[in-house]
Amino acid sequence: LLINHCTNDWRDILRTINIPTLIIGGDSSFNKRPVHEWLKSQIPGAELVWFTADEGGSHFSFMEIPKNSVP
Repeated sequence: LLINHCTNDWRDILRTINIPTLIIGGDSSFNKRPVHEWLKSQIPGAELVWFTADEGGSHFSFMEIPKNSVP
């Protein structure tokens, strides 16, 4: 599943997402904030929550700091 996810181009699918979408990122993430901002702009109604490095913000914050993953 991970290989499939990482090797496909999902850009044409993003605008078709029609359910509430939460994008989570942080200063310590491999994917930087502009990537997350772009994703937010592509998914109608999406929300972005960004964690600072002091908060432990990384790509897997939902596992590393679960208490902070719910805005």
